[in-house]
Amino acid sequence: MCNSHTNHTTPYEKVLSSKDVPQEKKEALRQTHETLDLYDLKRKIVKYANKLFKINEKKETERRHHVSEHQRKRGRVAYLSCMTLKMVK
Repeated sequence: MCNSHTNHTTPYEKVLSSKDVPQEKKEALRQTHETLDLYDLKRKIVKYANKLFKINEKKETERRHHVSEHQRKRGRVAYLSCMTLKMVK
């Protein structure tokens, strides 16, 4: 029985063990990998994810404000999706 979840090889390790990747590319990858600071990468990922969350939160607030203004001016609004609006008579 073959279970793909039992293989704990990282993509980095798979590239290094591949016969299809030239040695000079593998060496360049090794050098790059040695310079990576995983904690710094994680910190940056969290930082930018938080920025994206705040941008989305601001857009949602603006959208809700626009919808409520639209409702007052035009009548009811039916939500087709979280971002799409359609007028209902």
